[in-house]
Amino acid sequence: MKRLYTLLPFLSICASLLLTSPLRAAEGDTTLIPLVSNFNFPGTPTSIDAKVAVPQKSWARVVLKLQLACPCAKGKGEWDYTNTYFIKKPTGAVDTAGKPVYDPIEIARFITPYWGSQPANSNYTWWWDVTDYAYLMQDSTVFSIRYDGYTSSASFNVWLECIEGTPPYSVYGIDKLWQSSFLYGNLKDPIDNHLLNKHFLVDNNAQFTKLKITTTGHGGYGPQVVAEFIDKTHHIAINDTDRFTQHLWRSDCGSNPYYPQDGTWAYARAGWCPGDVVPTWDWDISPYVSHGDSTTLDYKMQPFAVDSACNGIYSVAAQVMYAHKPNFSNDASLEEILAPNVATAKTRYNRMNPICGNPIIRVRNNGSAPMTSLKVEYGVHGQAMQTFTWTGNVMMMNSVDITLPTPDWTSSFADSSRQFDCRILQTNGVDDEYPLFNSLSSTYSVPPSYDGDMQINFRTNLQANNQGYYWELRNSSNEVVATRAAGSLDDQTLYVDSLHLSPGCYTFEFVNPSNIGLAWWATSGQLGSGSLSFTGHGTTIKTFNGDCGNGIYQQFMVGIVPQIKVVDNVQSVSLGPVAIGDSIQSTVQVTPLNSAGLVISDVSIAAIPKGFSLVSTSPSLSGGPVTLQEGQTLSATVQYKPQTAGKKSASLNISSNDMFVPKLIIPLSGWDSSTEVIDDATTVHLQVIPTSTNSSARILFGSEAVRGGSARCAIYDQLGREVRVLFDNAVRPFNSTEINANVSELVPGVYYVVLQNGSISATAPLVITR
Repeated sequence: MKRLYTLLPFLSICASLLLTSPLRAAEGDTTLIPLVSNFNFPGTPTSIDAKVAVPQKSWARVVLKLQLACPCAKGKGEWDYTNTYFIKKPTGAVDTAGKPVYDPIEIARFITPYWGSQPANSNYTWWWDVTDYAYLMQDSTVFSIRYDGYTSSASFNVWLECIEGTPPYSVYGIDKLWQSSFLYGNLKDPIDNHLLNKHFLVDNNAQFTKLKITTTGHGGYGPQVVAEFIDKTHHIAINDTDRFTQHLWRSDCGSNPYYPQDGTWAYARAGWCPGDVVPTWDWDISPYVSHGDSTTLDYKMQPFAVDSACNGIYSVAAQVMYAHKPNFSNDASLEEILAPNVATAKTRYNRMNPICGNPIIRVRNNGSAPMTSLKVEYGVHGQAMQTFTWTGNVMMMNSVDITLPTPDWTSSFADSSRQFDCRILQTNGVDDEYPLFNSLSSTYSVPPSYDGDMQINFRTNLQANNQGYYWELRNSSNEVVATRAAGSLDDQTLYVDSLHLSPGCYTFEFVNPSNIGLAWWATSGQLGSGSLSFTGHGTTIKTFNGDCGNGIYQQFMVGIVPQIKVVDNVQSVSLGPVAIGDSIQSTVQVTPLNSAGLVISDVSIAAIPKGFSLVSTSPSLSGGPVTLQEGQTLSATVQYKPQTAGKKSASLNISSNDMFVPKLIIPLSGWDSSTEVIDDATTVHLQVIPTSTNSSARILFGSEAVRGGSARCAIYDQLGREVRVLFDNAVRPFNSTEINANVSELVPGVYYVVLQNGSISATAPLVITR
């Protein structure tokens, strides 16, 4: 996603705390200020300082960004540790050594993810809006980063993005009320002793006063594991009157976009989730304070007490911020395009993308007036834009997610640029007062296309109804067309629902309100494992990861899908007899089965040392994949040049975007002229039951021949490599042979069972799931 302003080059510095030079910028430009580069914290609680120069400009927005990067391992980036960011405010005093004394002001908090066994190239970026603290950022500003961990960290890269312009309001002062950790439940030292009856004074210059509280619960005592895993609601009283509530409970940890993680990432927690920013609670308290008079604040915890010391704590940072009059009345900012957006596995938007339905945007009200309406313009770049007017009620500095009517995606999915544009036109019925953050663009992924005849395969784990999970499939009108409802599922049962869907856009959603997915190491001993997949025409077309937290969201299209057809229905190719040293060639042609066309990505021969080779393809694949329209063909010419006597076999492998047979395997056979080959098999039959399994399958085969001869049945992987021989022996004519094949030790994926009887062969897919 990109904001429509210019980025200045990133200034690379290491973590050696150098003083950077001021940078020049103009309104809307972004100044990048590195704080830490490629730094690994040691395995002890550690603080490091970064002294940087922040140009003295008016900043419309200041964003703090953190990128973590592997390689990770046991003892390195493995655990969920608190990571806190401060600005060290000069006090004007000096210590006994003559060094300046600073007052650290917390500006952001983060809990590291469980990353011990993540891939070596893993990286992810999180960010915070820290504009409220811009007035503390001077020509020489000291930032401090605290890592409260007991194993070493992944690699930290931290920087500021300062966007020049006019902020919604300008903070000029902060009172720090609390910034510490307090025991919860200790009768000898109740937490109320620390959080009640706090006083602050609002001066006459403050026209906007905000209370910001950041709280996380950690540790525990007793069966409720206070305070990390206990659901509590706190109350904020101003001058002895309750004004706000704080339900300090992150029930959405199972929706974390960075998943799966190694540890107990999906459990709900008190105000935080592993691998996510800690949200702040911001309240406008302007109506409840008196200028020039003392105001009393009580942060009232929900009562909890035990008979002995409790090691559960709440870490609290509470601040009162004083600002001048807000700069705008009717102003909104387009914060994010949630969908459509990129859908790679480790991005912020992966759980809700790709889409073929409604776009979703996030908008913040930056004006002093409540945002009651918003007019936006949006659409696919290069196509006609459409407008939409949202209505609601959003107070200043609060955000709302807006679902837009579906645009015409049809032609855009074929366009390689795939850019979605959105722009705010009006706020509260008038032109938006500050256009700097009114426009965004995103590059998006294309949703999968499936044939309408498909199956949803859903295997429950233990205690299905106790967890309350379910799945449902909705059409573009949001009507439920298929479901397996909560409370109607048996334990350890496979449900196969066959669907016959009309063309259109569909949304599949699996929801587990218990946040533990279908197959999770933390609950496998108690609950076992379930699975979820889509199949079509006997082939698995989508397998979902059971370690999915609170669920799975997948949009897909139904229509004509790419399928491959072999011209003249060639099932196998016999090349022989041919004299040793001579060669013989044969050509196989493939074509799209329908108007969806076909993309051929690879053509190859397995078992080249046996004398088989690929001579050429037309069109050539040397420049990359070849796209065929309906009626067009690709020719593959193969050659057999025997070097030794005897019958040999190989396969021609054709990879494409065929929805059901992504790798077509055509058996090849060849023999020299001195080898007698009896070829009196007229037909062979081969059946795999079931075609998709996680443990075993029945293989049935036979031939209709005057003499049965010999038969060979083997399993091949997608590269055409033989992974197991199931049968290699004589068969009786007109008889069937059955094999029970245990495939539990094979790696999950698509395989092919190939039967060779004389010069006749047959192939059937076998999909192994877990």
